[in-house]
Amino acid sequence: MILEERISFYDEEDASEFIDFLKKEGCKAQKQTYSEGIIEENLVGKVKDIINWLEEPETSEYYILENDLESAKEQLRNIVINVNKITENQNAGEVLFKNENIEESKELFLKIYKEKYESYIEQFSDDSEESTEETVTNDDIKEPKKLSEAKNTESDNESPGSAELAETEKLQDQELIDNPLDEIEVPEFIYYNMLIEQGFVEKSEEGYIAPKEIDSGDIQINLTLHRVNLPEDFQAGEIVRQMHYELTTKYLVKIDPSVHLYCNNEELIDLIYELDYDEDEAIQLIKNLSIKKHIIYRLLDVVSENNGIPVEELAEEINETAIRNTEDNSGFDITLTDKEISMIVSELRKIGILSGTDKKIKLADKKKRRQR
Repeated sequence: MILEERISFYDEEDASEFIDFLKKEGCKAQKQTYSEGIIEENLVGKVKDIINWLEEPETSEYYILENDLESAKEQLRNIVINVNKITENQNAGEVLFKNENIEESKELFLKIYKEKYESYIEQFSDDSEESTEETVTNDDIKEPKKLSEAKNTESDNESPGSAELAETEKLQDQELIDNPLDEIEVPEFIYYNMLIEQGFVEKSEEGYIAPKEIDSGDIQINLTLHRVNLPEDFQAGEIVRQMHYELTTKYLVKIDPSVHLYCNNEELIDLIYELDYDEDEAIQLIKNLSIKKHIIYRLLDVVSENNGIPVEELAEEINETAIRNTEDNSGFDITLTDKEISMIVSELRKIGILSGTDKKIKLADKKKRRQR
């Protein structure tokens, strides 16, 4: 379905909570469990051994991008630096860190991550006023500003739909926006866990102690290889080349097309923030909500002014939409095929917004429209 949306969650309860929200908003949704296979190629060994390998001249020939090689070096150096910070004043048998240190580090990381991610994702969300204004009520279809009044014209004032245009342009340019999540440093609790899991420290009543002096270079790590072409006969001392296979279970929520008409986008996005979701799918969903809502309201605008219009003429009218803003010399247009228009009409017909056939498309009678 062309108007159906989807988003995956990593927790089944989160998927169910999201579905409950949609149902309260008058939108149907279904949950489906699936899994994704993940394959990673890793180098497993001591930090000092892998650092030495990365510094060898021939290693640069294996890396497709020099930046990836430099990032790998920096990643391992940071492990050495941060483990040294933890152990710099160590004395055998003395406490290096406590459970409180681990919990404080986790809380700080989650706080920073939440702030950074919300800042990132909000770049793609709809303006709250726009979302509220365009929500459909039970009584009627609340139409947007009449785009047809400005069709194929230029105005000295702000063009109708310019707010939507600005939002859409932001979404289309998302690849050009720096991701603030990349700026987050690896939290301290990761290094604490390395020392615990690899047996460098022992737990006591006071905290974690080191029975003997710790050499940060002896930390074992898995270095994931991105865009690296290793030879089949790769050998590097005690470093092991290892393939990692994993299945990630996800819970897919398929969302009825009515989400574009009945749901408040701001509330929907706020809820997503609170759940454990697939980031790429969340960004795509937010893009779709903005773009498809704009297309739907343009379509409803045309049908309301041309009751009984055939799908071919409807497609022509929509594709002739061209809004211009002379203030900043910007604008937008819409391009859809007859088949895409027909599919949108069919889906809007199923949820009770339109009626008639493709040869005679009408707004559905208010009394026959689906009640939420």
